[in-house]
Parts: sequence; structure tokens; C-alpha cells
Amino acid sequence: MNNKILLVEDSASIRKSVGDLLVKDGYDVSFAENGKEGLDKVKAEYFQLVITDIEMPVMSGSVLIDNINGMEDPPVIIVMTSHSDSDMIIDIMKKGVFDYLIKPVKKNDMLLRIQNAFKISELNRMKKITEKEKNIRLEQQLDWYKLVDRMTRKEVHLKETNLFENLRRSLNQGSGIGVMVSLIDLISMTAKKKGDVYEISETIMNDIFKNQALVYKTMQVFFDIEKLTSEDLELERIPLNDLYEAVNTAINDLEESAAIGNHKLVLSERKKIFDRIAVNINAEYFKKIIDEMLINAMKYSEKGSTVFTIIDTRGGDVIFSVINNIKQDGDDGIPMEYENIVFEPFFRKIKYIQEEYNTLDYGLGLTLVERVVKKHNGKVMINNITDYSDIGRKPAIKVNCQVELPQAV
Repeated sequence: MNNKILLVEDSASIRKSVGDLLVKDGYDVSFAENGKEGLDKVKAEYFQLVITDIEMPVMSGSVLIDNINGMEDPPVIIVMTSHSDSDMIIDIMKKGVFDYLIKPVKKNDMLLRIQNAFKISELNRMKKITEKEKNIRLEQQLDWYKLVDRMTRKEVHLKETNLFENLRRSLNQGSGIGVMVSLIDLISMTAKKKGDVYEISETIMNDIFKNQALVYKTMQVFFDIEKLTSEDLELERIPLNDLYEAVNTAINDLEESAAIGNHKLVLSERKKIFDRIAVNINAEYFKKIIDEMLINAMKYSEKGSTVFTIIDTRGGDVIFSVINNIKQDGDDGIPMEYENIVFEPFFRKIKYIQEEYNTLDYGLGLTLVERVVKKHNGKVMINNITDYSDIGRKPAIKVNCQVELPQAV
């Protein structure tokens, strides 16, 4: 959880005394000497809480509060003032601040109010995330309705001179079923009957052959998901050392895929404790988990970066983590509002297909992973993490796809 506080106070002695107290209590504290400097810092980085004085040079605390409240995602605000005038306090509270402290502040009173402020901040954050997630789901549903409407009205532009080029360019983003359905439509509208046979364009037939394998692969995924929904998987006890080797083999088998983006796949070192641990798994489906996690990581990683696979233990669980760098083209990794949605069928965070990996991109891969993990009595999650390992560079945001499976008794 973010525990950053911005203390906006023109008195150096108060900044030091209050700041030292907050740091000692475990908070990450930044400082500003006036409202203008405070506003610049709030715009530059995210703080869950701003504690501000009212009377300050350059920009007052009151103006600072007005500016902060106009932001899209404002932090919680606590006012710290020497004034105890009730009318002034009421006016400040009307601006939507969470609480106020009268100087000189009492340590326990201040810490209690700050704890409450962080609780409110977290509630506000979860409310925003839930709202964003709801909007994303609504947009997806509307897109589906639009697609159904277009199909109903048969808006197919067959008179375009560059028909086949447009077909490849647009429908290559849905190779497999999407292309096959469109090709069937084209066959029904363009095939010429000669006696008991129909003549079909060679271009169309070539596209059918090219997409045939992907259709079969898609149907296999549907079969797997249906099977996982209605049946239990047969699990067998596998020593963690053997599972480590299986993961290592899976990584080596993906060398061709890794070469597409010049990725380096790295597996963590084997630990001695692996000798004493086992996991109940279905080997066939466990490989599908690892393959999907690694391919997914490579698709959304910066070219030339390293994808790490870490195998570890925690409590009574075995942890499999695949960690990758995010792309540097504006991608923000996995925002909180997407962490649940990415496992839903047919959801893809980006609109285009990355066909060079020769994998399904219908948004079924992570759905299959989630179903398989549940059948192993485990859980899976995807979230952003902050990497502080390179002290020579600023902290980097990475994406962590993590599977937790219970150790065999």
C-alpha cells in the first residue's frame, strides 16, 4: 500500500518535528514550504495524504486545497493550523477536507487521525477501481452489441477493389474463427456454380487452409475449459525438484518464441528445500499454465528484456511467479481495475493480435490458466510490482503473474 504523505508547512521547525514523528511511525514523508511547491509535488507524484497549513507565503493552504480538489484523483487532506476559530474551521471543512489538527499537535491524536485518513483513502481508491472496472465491462458489452447489430444488418463491403487486402489487414486481428466465419460469408456471396460444383477463389481457399489449424486449436481450448468446468482433474504427487525440471524444460522449449522479441528467459535457482516438498498436479495441464504465463509475459514485454520465472515456497504454498518489464510505449502494465477482468473469457487488454507468436489471442489463455489453477486448489493473480533492485536507476514497474499451489501433505 502507498504510505506517502506530503507535509506542506512554511515553518522549518514544525516540518522537522512533525516529519520526524511520521517517519518514525513508518510513513514516507515529503515536504513543501508553501502551497505552490506543494501543488507541484502533488501533480508530479501520488500521495495518499496531504497535511497542509493554511497561512503560507506564495500560495495559501486554502488555495492549495481548491486546486487539489479539482484533480481527477485527489488525495485525502488534513489541515494543520494554529487557528481555532470555529467559523474558519467550518469554512475549511466545507472544502471537503477530511480532518483538521490544531497546533501544537498532540502525537497520539495526530497519528490516530492519519490512520483514519489512510483508511478513507483506501476506501476511495477501491471505489474508483470498482467504478472503472464496471465501466470497462460495460464498454465490452456495448462493443458486443454493436458487432451483433452490424452482423444483423450485413454491413459487408464486397465492392471494394482491395477486398482481399482489407480482409487480411482487418481480420488478421482475429485469426482462426473470426477469419473462417468471414471467409464462409465471402464464399456464399462470390462462389460461382458450375454444374454440381462451385468455383472458389484460390485466395479464399489459401486463407481457409492457413486458419484451419487455429480453428482446431481454438476448439481444443473450448474443450479444455468445458472439461475443467464440469470435471475434476486427475492429480498426482510430484516432487518439487521434478516440477522445477519441468518448468526448466518448458522454458527451453520456448526459445523460438523468445527469439521473436529477443527476450531472455531466466529461471530462479533451485533451492535445497525443494527436496522435501511435493505438489499434487496434473502434468499435462500444468505445462499449459507455464506456457501461457511465459508467452503472455513475452507478448507484453519490452523487446530485448528479461522475463524471470521464480519458484519459491511460502507457508504451505509453492509459488510460481513470471515477472516481466512493461513496454515503454505508454503501456501502464496491469492497472488495479483490470486485475480481475483479465481472467474473463474473450478479454484482451490491447485491441491488436500478435500473430507472430502463433498462439490464440481471443482472450482465452488466462481464462484457461485460472480454471486449471482452481482445479489444483490454488489461486492465480496478476498485478504490478515495483522493482527496487537496481540502485543505479529509478524504481521500475513490472508485471507479476503469480500462481500459488498448496504443498502436498
